[in-house]
Amino acid sequence: MTVMPGPTTQVLSAATPSPLGKVTPSPARATGRPPSEATPAQPSSGTTPGERLLGSYVQPQEFSQYCSTMQQYGVRFTWLALAWNGIEPVKGMFRFERFDPVIQGIHNCGLDLGVHILSRSNWATLPPPASSGRAQASMPPKDMNDYYNFIFQVASHYKGVISRYSIENEAHASVNWGSTPESYFQLLATAYRAVHAADPNALVEDAALSSSGLGMLIANDMLKAGKQQDAVNFVQHYYAHYAPGRGKGEPIIMENLSDLQGLINQSESQRLLQWTPLLFQNHDFYDVIQLHYFGPWDDLPMVMDWVHTQLKNQGGDKPIDFWEFGYGWDNQSTYDPQAHAQDEPKYLATAIGEGALRALSWQFTDFAAFLGHPGLFTANGPRPAAQSFKITAEKINGTISSQRLDLGPGAWGYRFDKNNGTVYVVWSAQPAKVSLPINAQTVTVTDISGQITTADPKTLDAGVSPIFVEAR
Repeated sequence: MTVMPGPTTQVLSAATPSPLGKVTPSPARATGRPPSEATPAQPSSGTTPGERLLGSYVQPQEFSQYCSTMQQYGVRFTWLALAWNGIEPVKGMFRFERFDPVIQGIHNCGLDLGVHILSRSNWATLPPPASSGRAQASMPPKDMNDYYNFIFQVASHYKGVISRYSIENEAHASVNWGSTPESYFQLLATAYRAVHAADPNALVEDAALSSSGLGMLIANDMLKAGKQQDAVNFVQHYYAHYAPGRGKGEPIIMENLSDLQGLINQSESQRLLQWTPLLFQNHDFYDVIQLHYFGPWDDLPMVMDWVHTQLKNQGGDKPIDFWEFGYGWDNQSTYDPQAHAQDEPKYLATAIGEGALRALSWQFTDFAAFLGHPGLFTANGPRPAAQSFKITAEKINGTISSQRLDLGPGAWGYRFDKNNGTVYVVWSAQPAKVSLPINAQTVTVTDISGQITTADPKTLDAGVSPIFVEAR
């Protein structure tokens, strides 16, 4: 099995001009020093954990069609990819009018917006390696001063409109970043300084660890700790339904220790093992760490705890964003719409409940269903998962704090506190009676279809389909 990057990033293309306004700052020049020598900027006020939001993704050309629908279904966050060569095709010539219509449209639609910034340029970057599959890879700038200026101009122009800047996309994969891990973290440090100089309230994120990469990293740590069978058991569960990024549909086989060692010995895995320590060591140069995740929802707490532990071991910790998130189906013939509808709230509630700031359901439409990513919407309308996403968004968007509950064996529950009240989300592997710490005789219970009933919070009926509980 290959440690694959996620689906091909959709890069925003040209559009009808609708400028946001000209920006003519005079940025300080970047030093070009490696991360170990660079002086990190002071954390911005936006790094304080705040309102947590759910999101989803459509291709840029689809956005105007789906804006009102995304609003209706509770989508509050999305992202785009912006490449250097599109914005600054010639040194000093910035073509923001190509991108303003879509970006302003997303902003006007009320969505929080993040962007993947890609270092791809005919004039400004080193040429990609000639090896197969890397023709579109991002590369280091020829002059880091030019890169600093590019990032500064973008962050200045979109100040208050773009809230998050992710520097590259799954750059640990050689098809996405054609140079060394060390060169990437020099790029990240430079981008960090430039973004915060231009927009102190914007957040900088890394390029994201892929879902398949996360599974391999955790299994490798288990092996290093001498837990061979635990590692095999973990990957068998983690990759049981993993389809995203392959585009083939065959199941991933991970039957024994030999299969796992074969995975770890692959060149992309070895590159990732070199990459990841640098990611955690250079935590000063991002405000939020980004993950892409398509494993089982019940592995999420362990995965997130593993990431936090690695950061703490390096003397710091960061909040987590999920920009690609959900469940992978091996092929369309095995897709179960009802299981998707039941799992959607489990993914979202678990991520937000465990402290993630953004959890983006990948994807809103069906444009990459052939890769194992069924959307919330088909060409004919919403899937059942769209309704369960909508209910989840209504209940937990705007969470400011959360708590995992101990409800007994097989039962899951989270408390979500918002400015306008508290919501509990509960489910169980088997039918069970659970008791919630609510000081009320009666609560309202909303199921994933939106049906509302009342119940006693001390004897709630929980099952495989999540319920949303609120004091009356």
